[in-house]
Amino acid sequence: MCAESKNHRMKKNICVHVAKETRKTLKLPRSVVIRKGDSIKVLRGDHKGKSGSVLEVDKKNGVVFIEGITRTNSRTKKEVPIAIQPSNIILVSRGDIKTLSKKSKEKKVEEKKEETKKKEEKTEKEEAEKPKKASEEAKAIA
Repeated sequence: MCAESKNHRMKKNICVHVAKETRKTLKLPRSVVIRKGDSIKVLRGDHKGKSGSVLEVDKKNGVVFIEGITRTNSRTKKEVPIAIQPSNIILVSRGDIKTLSKKSKEKKVEEKKEETKKKEEKTEKEEAEKPKKASEEAKAIA
């Protein structure tokens, strides 16, 4: 995998095999691109047999970070996720990406509504202050 590759080509290098039952139930091909929220199981390495959901997919380095598979950092004594190669894991079930995207869309809509409310309140305050200023100026002139 070349570090200068384009993003859509690097994405193809993060493919994992799909479990047989999952292939039948979800009608997926043998290998799919892994996404955040997918449930996986580790097949090889020190963490063989462990399962969890995907926290992050690093396309640049070609690794996956999984929830529950961590190590302790020697300097900071904090739990740090371990990078695992996609060839060492298998997809057990797809994450609920549709609801995740809906939630993010809902948050964006709510934020926009709040922003518009704030703008409206500011304009109302400014409009309310304008007549007061005008009346104060008229009294000062008279």
